[in-house]
Amino acid sequence: MESIVIEVLVYSSPTLIFTTLEKFGEWPLFAPETVSETPERVQGNRLKLKTRITGSERCFEATLLQRTEKSLSWATEEGTPTSGSVVVETLAAGNLRVTFTFQYTREGIVESFYASTGLVQRRLEMDLERFKHAVEREHEQRGLS
Repeated sequence: MESIVIEVLVYSSPTLIFTTLEKFGEWPLFAPETVSETPERVQGNRLKLKTRITGSERCFEATLLQRTEKSLSWATEEGTPTSGSVVVETLAAGNLRVTFTFQYTREGIVESFYASTGLVQRRLEMDLERFKHAVEREHEQRGLS
């Protein structure tokens, strides 16, 4: 299983981080490199996702396994194993370290090639930079300090 860990520093609050993550309709806006359609809540803590990272699309259902004030984790229950987590750590002066972990199994030669060149990681990094800017913009619009 391939594991990618990306950290971004965000000036905001943990609550706003998770509120933004729960706005599924905005995922294709800040994650166009990886999310090809708006995720759909199937039931309770399950989401139906369609992703496109390396030219191949994957459709799967993910289950939210854990959600606390500063973390969440999810995983697929069927099909190709895929999972992830988001952990928020408070730093000085209102900054947060947000650590995103994404684990997946490569499928086929194309995915193996893209993963070995670092393209998958770079695309996720670009999406997370857009996520950071979306959170900070919302933080500023709300007048939070």
